[in-house]
Amino acid sequence: MFDKLKNKATAGFIQSFNYICANTFIKGDLTCETDLRVDGKILGNITCRAKLVIGIDGFVEGEIRANSAIVEGSVLGNMQVEESLTLCGTANVEGNISTRQFTAKEGSNMNGQLTMSQNAQPPLQLITEKIQVES
Repeated sequence: MFDKLKNKATAGFIQSFNYICANTFIKGDLTCETDLRVDGKILGNITCRAKLVIGIDGFVEGEIRANSAIVEGSVLGNMQVEESLTLCGTANVEGNISTRQFTAKEGSNMNGQLTMSQNAQPPLQLITEKIQVES
């Protein structure tokens, strides 16, 4: 039985994720490369290069950066989400949001500024150099 699991793990079929369970309190910044689910409380910044889920009892006070996110619980701080952000009906967000795609379900609360952009690249810089054109 364990040989089958070992073979699947080495073949890349088992994906890992991080889980902060209820009744867990973390004070400090958190960075992860894989999916993260928070059902506890975090006082600090989160950087998640994958999918972030703040569960219904989850609470985060700090800046959030994630590839994609679903919020069911509470966030007190700004959120920068590269792809899509969904606020479920139980979500409460106090802070500015920057994302490419935004969904707010009925009952969700958001107090802050929303910025949406289809462009993943930073804004263009003005070119101040003069270009000479030969004729």
